[in-house]
Amino acid sequence: MSEVVKKDIIARVEKRAKELKMSVRAVSLAAGFGPDLIRDWKGPKAALPRIDTLQQVARALRVSAGWLAFGENAELPKAKEIPHISWVAAGHFSEAPAHWDNGDHEKVVADGLRAGTHFALTVRGESMNLIAPEGSTIIVNADDRELVSRAYYVFRQNEEATFKQFMANPDRLEPVSTDRSYEALPITPDTTVVGRVERIIIPV
Repeated sequence: MSEVVKKDIIARVEKRAKELKMSVRAVSLAAGFGPDLIRDWKGPKAALPRIDTLQQVARALRVSAGWLAFGENAELPKAKEIPHISWVAAGHFSEAPAHWDNGDHEKVVADGLRAGTHFALTVRGESMNLIAPEGSTIIVNADDRELVSRAYYVFRQNEEATFKQFMANPDRLEPVSTDRSYEALPITPDTTVVGRVERIIIPV
């Protein structure tokens, strides 16, 4: 029975991830775990996922833990149009585009976002390519600036910006890349949080 339940959970994860245009690897990372969390669930000796783990995965998928665990009926938030306003560097802090505004821009359609003011940016650079290869689109919630370890953010220093993972103890901006030459960046008094990255859309 537990094997059937586990397969159903995995099927719901994969279904929802496909709707959000996320890989299961990206879901695992967005939930705050290693990249192989969901893949490891498929192992013949893998136990049922813990409820606290399911809760974190559910948050990454923007669904209820009840739906993820048991298939309970859940009305998913309606899709909204997000302005695709510019680009952001994934590397060292680099000069940010002059116009990060919500004017007349192309739109990206996304659902399941938290409440807040959202905008989309194209990723340039390879320092985050394990989760967001160059050319990916990130959706940023400008109203969510509370730093949570292992979450992803756009940061700014004066007129420069970067996309990184925040890691605590010690606080730093961490790359997530196949290129080991990238190093963590320190947080300085000039570092501000533009917003938390809620969604990563990888180009097909």
